[in-house]
Amino acid sequence: MTSKMIHSLQSQSFPKSLIHIESPEQELTFAELFIHYRRFTKPLNDNTFAKTLNLLTKDGKYNYLAYLMADNNQNSVRFARFNDAGTRFELIEKGIEYGHCCLITAIQRILDRFEIENITLSKLTGAAHRIDKRMVDNKCLREIIINAFAHNDYSYRMLPIFEVFQNRFAVRSYGGLVPQLTIDDFFLGVSILRNPELMRILKDVELVEALGFGVRGITKVYDRNIFEFTDNTVYVQLTFDSEVAKNTEEVTNKTTNKVANKTGSSNAEKILKLMAENSEISMSEMVTALDLSLSGIKKLIKQLKSEGQISREGSRKDGQWIVEGNGGKVANKVTNKTTNKVANKTTNKVANKTEDSNAEKILKLMAENSEISMSEMVTALDLSLSGIKKLIKQLKSEGHISREGSRKSGQWIVEGNSGKVANKVANNQ
Repeated sequence: MTSKMIHSLQSQSFPKSLIHIESPEQELTFAELFIHYRRFTKPLNDNTFAKTLNLLTKDGKYNYLAYLMADNNQNSVRFARFNDAGTRFELIEKGIEYGHCCLITAIQRILDRFEIENITLSKLTGAAHRIDKRMVDNKCLREIIINAFAHNDYSYRMLPIFEVFQNRFAVRSYGGLVPQLTIDDFFLGVSILRNPELMRILKDVELVEALGFGVRGITKVYDRNIFEFTDNTVYVQLTFDSEVAKNTEEVTNKTTNKVANKTGSSNAEKILKLMAENSEISMSEMVTALDLSLSGIKKLIKQLKSEGQISREGSRKDGQWIVEGNGGKVANKVTNKTTNKVANKTTNKVANKTEDSNAEKILKLMAENSEISMSEMVTALDLSLSGIKKLIKQLKSEGHISREGSRKSGQWIVEGNSGKVANKVANNQ
């Protein structure tokens, strides 16, 4: 039986599959999808990509797979944190949104978030040998996250949910097991694809491999009881390594507060600045200026209105924004940072000094451990993953460091005078 025949049979088995469900919207754009394919030197053709990737129904309309891949949609991908490991949970980080965008982008955002959450504990033993342990097995965690998206039943109009508790990570996807697949089949590694067209796209952008790690790989590390099945859901829970959890609780709380608060307040200030500069600015213009989703802009505007920082006069088309009291002060503060030369000079001096210090610390970490990962640097320096990437890019461009080997198994090379800088930092500490 050819692969085309197998694909045809799979499509007939799932009449509610992605390719048969019409998209709730037909005015879709796919800039992010094109970017992802270009990253892997697989450029899409403007005229044929929809047909090539099975983004059309039999009637020639965009289907639900197209909706998932579109730049803007209403598909919510939620992340939440709870502060109690017992039977009663208090929500302390509510509904952080990683969706409303191309599904590939959403998956990468979730993977990046858990790369930070899954903290590494490093211990030095005899003969300078180092042992690294993470909260949970990272390969298993990645497989569970991607499988949740790949095998989710999107006819429920719901996407996977991701939760962090004090003692575990949890992932919930919808649709239960694929029809005709028993629990025994599942644990034997039998694969029946619910969304073969989606799986093909995820393979194209190298989020999944042709022969993945799979359930059997997960059950070599964890017991089967991490999986809970109902008719409508698959729920997976990975319990933290107790030693790592005990030593990293304080770092975890710092990371949570930093990620949750910094992004929201920064974008709200930018919106206030835009409104102060142009009281007639539209939401679509804010989307373009800030590179946020329309739903994200609406959420921030609702927040600013509830806090009394802005109001609206006139109609939606012909009205204007009024920046009130403290909101005006915040807008002016943001604007002045951009336009005032004296303020810029002082700000840059502080920023550069901080960046130089952090760059030296990165050099020190690389000199001590040439195989250190970016996520380990995040934990060691209490910086964001994007901040670490920016500093590494700077160090590379200045010729201080280079990289040998692959991203997973390679090592950092600290060049010439940079090694002296690293040693100086180490000696000062």
